[in-house]
Amino acid sequence: MEDSQELQDFFDHARDNMFPNMKSSAFCMTILGDPDPKLCMEVGAAILFDKPIIVIARHGQTVPLSLRTIAHKIVEISEDMNDADRATVSKAVTELMEAKEFRPKRSAKKNS
Repeated sequence: MEDSQELQDFFDHARDNMFPNMKSSAFCMTILGDPDPKLCMEVGAAILFDKPIIVIARHGQTVPLSLRTIAHKIVEISEDMNDADRATVSKAVTELMEAKEFRPKRSAKKNS
């Protein structure tokens, strides 16, 4: 982010789009790359919104210890993201969504 206007535009986008979308999502899936403001904000928001995190990393890519500690799933993919990789990612999502501890909590209905 080069200038203050670009940074302000990014923060506005995060406030108006990224955060509301993440609040209503069941989980966060992030593709690990070089640390940048978007990646940092996504992971930080997922933690603050108490969302399960799936980290997608290239085979052999180092996943930082702190991120490994908080990630609910880490999926390694090849450089070219082939069909087998897509199946692996899909399986990780399915397993996470079926896990009892990550099912959305339902609020108790009040009797009128």
